[in-house]
Amino acid sequence: MTMAIIKMQKVRAGKPYGLKAVLDYIQNSDKTEDGTLVSAKDCLLDCAYQQMNLVKQDYQQLQGRQYVHIIQSFSLSDDLTGKMAHEIGQKLLDSFNGFQGLVATHTDRQHIHNHLVLSSVNFETGLKWQQSKKDLQALKDLSDQLCRNYGLSVIEKGKGWKSYGENHANAKGGSWKRHLAEVV
Repeated sequence: MTMAIIKMQKVRAGKPYGLKAVLDYIQNSDKTEDGTLVSAKDCLLDCAYQQMNLVKQDYQQLQGRQYVHIIQSFSLSDDLTGKMAHEIGQKLLDSFNGFQGLVATHTDRQHIHNHLVLSSVNFETGLKWQQSKKDLQALKDLSDQLCRNYGLSVIEKGKGWKSYGENHANAKGGSWKRHLAEVV
């Protein structure tokens, strides 16, 4: 059984059209119940890319990382609707002060999930996105609390996710991480 999780997508430095491409992807009407499960924060939905790009131009921040992409997935065992998942995603998006963003809830697969895409430039300060391990943990904690508020599953402390390599035995019978720890 899977629980609600937060996953930060790796985003490399790129051109502004990378932001446009990801915004187009997450807003796909086939995935978002004809676009009803898409919302914007601190920008207009119809021209989010243009508004985000204007902020980047104003602060001369057109180089490097163009956006932040977060995926919030929910348990298959939860009684969850697309509308409920979207409400949770909107509340999570609202927590990013000074960053324009979109949340899109995808219901085209068995597992309902939110895509949050934020501009990499804070429109209040002009500074680029920074995230520490502490910030990431705070984001996960907020997601967990929102899920609890809606009666959804969360990962309990000490029962987190492990990568395939951590669980998969190597030829000698142990995981690669256990083997590495023993060598060290």
